Amino acid sequence: MERCNGNYLVGYTDLHGSLDCVADWRGSEKLCFDMLVEPDMIHKLIEIANEHFLAVFDEFDSMLKEHGQPSVTWIGIPALGKNHIPSCDFSNMISGEMFDEFYLPSLQKEIKHMTHNIFHVDGRGVANHLDRILGQPEIQAIQWVQGMGHDTPILQWLPLIKRVQEAGKSVVIDLAVSELDDFIAGMDRKSLLLCIDAPEDIQPDILKRIEKW
Repeated sequence: MERCNGNYLVGYTDLHGSLDCVADWRGSEKLCFDMLVEPDMIHKLIEIANEHFLAVFDEFDSMLKEHGQPSVTWIGIPALGKNHIPSCDFSNMISGEMFDEFYLPSLQKEIKHMTHNIFHVDGRGVANHLDRILGQPEIQAIQWVQGMGHDTPILQWLPLIKRVQEAGKSVVIDLAVSELDDFIAGMDRKSLLLCIDAPEDIQPDILKRIEKW
């Protein structure tokens, strides 16, 4: 921030409390066993992971505000207030019941502390819990990350994206240029933010295609 001189936005680092933090400590395979045989220990570890999470977030947030910066994260979407990207990538390995027991209380505490929340849904495993995530009124948007290989192309995920829209949430989507026309044909444009990685020379054409939409 001392060097940016108002020429660019500075974002706070990627922050993880709760179950993803515990997964880093224990390792995903060990954590899966721990949740079955030592759930009380895992609840204690989650408490430790969460103990200073919001204070750390607020420290970064206050630094941004002192320099007149909006709240910006690794996702690159600026906002006023407190802008947060909650996530639990480890949840792709657990049931809905375990999601409710081990993660949902932490999520609810996090998002109630923030002004804006864009939940990072990383692939089909995390999407198993989508209805639980959409049921949180403090979450305004979903970042859908479809994955690679058999999880492409994006068209197979249009029903999921429509579910998010029908729940009254916005959707952030990474979209290949080759998928744009078919995506436009199959989707309502409301509440969408398309992130399209394209060479500079074809960007005007992409913008014209989207403006017609």
